[in-house]
Amino acid sequence: LLFWSILGSANAQYYRFINYHKNKIYEPVQGTLKPFFEKINRLETESDGRKVSIVHLGDSHIQADFFSGRVRSLLQGRFANGGRGFTFPYSAARTNNPNDYITEYTGSWQGKRSVSQKTFSRWGISGVNAVTHDAKSTITIRPNTEMGKSFRIKKIKIFYPVFDPRSFHVHLQTDYGNILSKHTDRAGFVEYTFDRPQSSVTLRLSKVTHYQTQFIMQGISVENDASGLLYHAIGANGAEVPTFFRCEDFEKHLTALNPDLVIISLGANDAHSYQFHPAEYKRNFKALIQDIRQVMPTASVLVMTPSDAYRGSRLNSNPSRARDALYKLAQEMHLAVWDFYDIMGGMRSIEKWHGNRLAQKDRLHLTIKGYYLQGNLFYKALTKSYENYLRKLHQQY
Repeated sequence: LLFWSILGSANAQYYRFINYHKNKIYEPVQGTLKPFFEKINRLETESDGRKVSIVHLGDSHIQADFFSGRVRSLLQGRFANGGRGFTFPYSAARTNNPNDYITEYTGSWQGKRSVSQKTFSRWGISGVNAVTHDAKSTITIRPNTEMGKSFRIKKIKIFYPVFDPRSFHVHLQTDYGNILSKHTDRAGFVEYTFDRPQSSVTLRLSKVTHYQTQFIMQGISVENDASGLLYHAIGANGAEVPTFFRCEDFEKHLTALNPDLVIISLGANDAHSYQFHPAEYKRNFKALIQDIRQVMPTASVLVMTPSDAYRGSRLNSNPSRARDALYKLAQEMHLAVWDFYDIMGGMRSIEKWHGNRLAQKDRLHLTIKGYYLQGNLFYKALTKSYENYLRKLHQQY
């Protein structure tokens, strides 16, 4: 009850230091988000079982999923729930898990993160792997009903190097019902569909030949069979833009998730460095977007500016420089921008967020209440742009 009361107060309270009048999506070229808005408009007006997919890439602010989880809840409340989307068994990798699902594991698993330059693995889009060399190991995923969370598991994609001869075979154990189909895809996943919704799913492994020595878990997409919106939040603690350049299967997995909109929230860690160079940050960001557009040319792309933040005990001026670099890049590449840095209040606003219990002591991460507020702000900005699109559409008729 305390958790929900905290979140409710974030929604109801007005903060004088927040620039609510600036809470909008900036499009340097009009129509940047039009392809995405066309998709969600059809989702609202036509009942044909279609899905609309959003992929949200980020760092620790996204891995925890308080901000992105709030946006998912609001968007699915309006446009229908197409499934939980991309998840990862973070507990098996010894790191923090979002609170809307629980992952349990048996056996020996080792976490490998692409943010570590001393670590090598075959990463997918998540930038995190859970690796085991024990064929008796298992992973179970289920909704966190204790937090009031629920989602129907009617379809599941398991991402791993499916054609690597060293990989153990995958099998699923379900609560009830039968597996209707199993499909192995070249995009690097195996997909299962069920005749009845599952409350939990357990992944089991088997070893058939002596060549099979490992299993690399790269992620799990949990979906249903209903028309609606899928919001894949994919964050990695400590991630910078180049973190995803080390992910060999990034493009393949992005294709599998088939996004209509890609949101990128990266820059907090890039800008945290004393050796931050805006020109290099801009080049890296441009390269990442080029990789995305190479495989998903019709997807709209929206970037979020990093928040005002401290570095240690002092204010960090780099987020402002990162913001300027993103605006220049948006002009060049026709990107949409949500300027959270300016909306939250700009330079030194993180002190006010902290003073109002919206930011943590490090003045880098927000509190649950702060992330919830951030999610409300972004949802309002995005839907405001969508309503403007609908207004112009109706004026044509």
